[in-house]
Formats: sequence, structure tokens, C-alpha cells
Amino acid sequence: MKLRTKNYIKRQKAVRQMFQFRDLKSFLMTGFQASRSLVVKKDIINMLIELDRPAMLAKAS
Repeated sequence: MKLRTKNYIKRQKAVRQMFQFRDLKSFLMTGFQASRSLVVKKDIINMLIELDRPAMLAKAS
């Protein structure tokens, strides 16, 4: 199987799983895997960092 075909299948699986998300983080991770746009991926990473920030601050103090 060609790499392009494998990537297409992975994106399709990610899109199908997007409708079965359990929480916001899994939804964002699925969107990250399904997206081709680097700008969208950067925004998703920033959102994930913001979601984890309270937990990181609690561990630091």
C-alpha cells in the first residue's frame, strides 16, 4: 500500500472517530489527525496546551 493511501485511510478513520468523542481533548486530537492544514494543527495544539495549563500549574505549586 502506498504511503498516500495509508494517510488517506488514517484521515478517514480519524474523521469517523470524531463523531464518537468522549471529551474535548479526544475531539481535538481527532481533528488534529484528520487535518491537513498546518495552521489548523497549530491552533489545535494551542487549544490543547490551554486545556492542560491548569493541571500543569497545579503540579508546579
